[in-house]
Amino acid sequence: VTATMDNIVALLGTTIVGCPILRPGADDAAADDIARRAVLLFGALLDSTRRAQKPMGVDDALAIYYPSLMDPDAGRRLRAATLAIGILKTYLARADAQLMGEDEATEGLTPLGVTTGVAMAAFGARVFDPEVPLRKIALDALSQLLKMHAITTPDAFDGVDAADVASALEAVKAVIAELKAVKPRVLGVDLTPAGNRVLVNKELSALNKALCAIFVRVLPRPELFTPLLDALLTTGMRDPFADCLTTATIVLHGTIRGMGGLLSTAQAQQYIAKVVTSAELVLGRQNDAPDSIEGVLSSLFVSVRNLVKHHTEPCFEALVRKHPTPHGVPVVRAVQAVAADAALQRPLLNYCLDTMLNMPVFDEKNAPAQGPLSACCCVGWISEVSKCEALLYEMRSTVLCVLALYASTIHEHSDQAAHGHAGKATELYIRNTSSDVTKDRLERFGWRAFGCVGAGAFEAYIAGVTETIKYWSDEDNQGEELTTDHDREYDFSGLDGDASGLMLPPAEPSQTVVDIAEFLVPYADKPSLAHRRVAVAVVARSLLRNSLGDSGLVQCLVTCLLGRTGPDEQPPLRLESLCAFGKLGLLAHDGFEGGPQLLREFLPSVTTSLLNNVDDDRNPQIALIAATIMEEVMFATDKAHVQQGTIVNLMLKVKARFEHPDAKMRKACITLFCAILTLALEGSIDKQHPLQQAHQFFVVLLAHAQEDDEQVRIASRKAVTTALALMSASLSPESKQAVARFADRSALRIDPEFPSASPALFDDTTLNEFGGMWVAHFPGRVSDLFTACMSYFEGCPAQLRLASASVSAVVLKHLPADEFSRTNAEQLCAALMRVARASSSSAELRTRAVRALGSLPVA
Repeated sequence: VTATMDNIVALLGTTIVGCPILRPGADDAAADDIARRAVLLFGALLDSTRRAQKPMGVDDALAIYYPSLMDPDAGRRLRAATLAIGILKTYLARADAQLMGEDEATEGLTPLGVTTGVAMAAFGARVFDPEVPLRKIALDALSQLLKMHAITTPDAFDGVDAADVASALEAVKAVIAELKAVKPRVLGVDLTPAGNRVLVNKELSALNKALCAIFVRVLPRPELFTPLLDALLTTGMRDPFADCLTTATIVLHGTIRGMGGLLSTAQAQQYIAKVVTSAELVLGRQNDAPDSIEGVLSSLFVSVRNLVKHHTEPCFEALVRKHPTPHGVPVVRAVQAVAADAALQRPLLNYCLDTMLNMPVFDEKNAPAQGPLSACCCVGWISEVSKCEALLYEMRSTVLCVLALYASTIHEHSDQAAHGHAGKATELYIRNTSSDVTKDRLERFGWRAFGCVGAGAFEAYIAGVTETIKYWSDEDNQGEELTTDHDREYDFSGLDGDASGLMLPPAEPSQTVVDIAEFLVPYADKPSLAHRRVAVAVVARSLLRNSLGDSGLVQCLVTCLLGRTGPDEQPPLRLESLCAFGKLGLLAHDGFEGGPQLLREFLPSVTTSLLNNVDDDRNPQIALIAATIMEEVMFATDKAHVQQGTIVNLMLKVKARFEHPDAKMRKACITLFCAILTLALEGSIDKQHPLQQAHQFFVVLLAHAQEDDEQVRIASRKAVTTALALMSASLSPESKQAVARFADRSALRIDPEFPSASPALFDDTTLNEFGGMWVAHFPGRVSDLFTACMSYFEGCPAQLRLASASVSAVVLKHLPADEFSRTNAEQLCAALMRVARASSSSAELRTRAVRALGSLPVA
């Protein structure tokens, strides 16, 4: 029976509401008569179902009318409201009859089955309907609902017991009186286009706040006010009239602000999601004015902020970790609304950083976890909030480090979308925490470093981060004098350029550098390769050059890098660390107090580390860089501070690579060998061992001085002239001059503008002069030269064997006969004869050996 009656009521409602006779312009008397008849019919139906096991309640009876209350057609809304309030009065009359004892057919009160919050949301929005008659009906309906509320929930009123209905009905009179007091103002608001909108909005705001205060007072518990919130967030956000929508959002805002603390943690998180969803509905409204939409959105996001104030940690979780990326506009605006609150911005930013650092970055499917990625994006949104400017600047070092650490971890798994989100967040943060000068510099860099995806994306990202740190340090140190002038000059011998070519000076540490070092250096020892990559790159490229003058900080950074140069470290990190040692030479500059002494303290550890990497055959690039940097480090020191043992070990390592298959390695080792000879010549190191090695490998240098590779050829000719200068240093002035004349001849001189145009070294004239010079001025070293030549006749590259035969020939030619017995010339001749007869020797080598034997003087 109950189900049948429910169907009849629903059919009645849809018929009356949609009746064409009752549309605008129809006879008012006829409409009123039909409405009265409908209510009477409903009363009869209610009487027939009141004694059923499950009698129809108010919620069931009104449900059919709620959608029609928001119908764009004014007639449909009015008819729906008329029927709805008639139904409310019918229920209330039955309840009053029972309370007064007039209805004896039922023991106790028949349950009204009303959810006050839902009904209040429906009628509350109509209080500011464009139709004035409907506003009057809405206010009357709210009065009826308040009476029902007193009957069904007496303890909702202050000081009233749950069973004391009479006291509740007495208490509700004061609330209804408040509604009646504002009724003239509600009915008098001009919501037509002709009204003064500024005054109207002001009045609407005051009246909506009064309405909200009433709702909050009579719905004091979560089970009472959560249905109101739910109805406001669903049907309320779909109201077609802007003023009604505004009412819904203000009531929502006020209820959450006043009662949100009573919600459970789970409920608060759910309402964060519901408000964001409602904001999406509002954004989809096409017919409302932009100002109206913006006002509604602002109110919704203030509701989010109030929820966060009541339940900070749980709501942070719902807001920061639960929304998938990419974030929509509602999520972005909600995060920014929370960040705009001075009391919440720091906890919110710290929560995002903690999520990125301490939550698992990847889920069980090895995809980027939603929480940390969403938190990373939120950092970018927070950085766009102007009210956060002071906090963002204060924490910019920490935030940049966390973003870089997270991006590096994402890159390990090559997720392009996630890396793109991290890059965007980093760019937004830097844009909003940097000076105009820094932003101008990064404009030249193109900001592209943070937007790269695919191959090379991470290296570009780290390059952008290290560039930014350099600029920030420059900001701190230069202050108001900071300039973008490319032509400015610095009084420093070593300048470091940024990616756009702008030269930046090395500097003493700024607070930014100190903060980044304190945060990031410990990550150089973390198990995560991604974290170590970031820490080492930042230390090597940015921090070291901007830490000069602070011995403690420099020592910390150098120690950090030294720890990453061992054979157990990944090659890219070793390479990065070794390259950074080249910047230590800046310590020797007079502009940094205590720098030279600090460099001397580091020198043994740094040179040892470089030495250990010079002979890394598995990673040729590392060996090449180690050799190159070693030269820079040695020349950066003053005299007598390169340990002799280091020199001996270094020469042993580099000479073994003179015949390396990689021309770059040959060039680097020969250059380093030449650097050691230069230090010995200048007196910076002991000459004994370098002099011995110069004699032993002089033929090797001569051989490489004419090889095909231009860079090796140039380096070798420089080494030859340096070796000659060192070997002649102890000779008489006349001998020195003779050796110098030979070294200065055009065959050895390098034209810096046209290095490849230098003539061949081993022409007959040059060789002949060399043989005469050697015999005349190095008579005591003839045997050493012969011994060296013989050692290269077998098992050496063809070029070196040919050079040895040619050098042997010219020296033998100029060696007087009476000197043969005092040298090992006979052993040399025997060796040349073996070479000439050996089938393994090339035709060219045999020819040179025969010529050498033919150059012997006739006895």
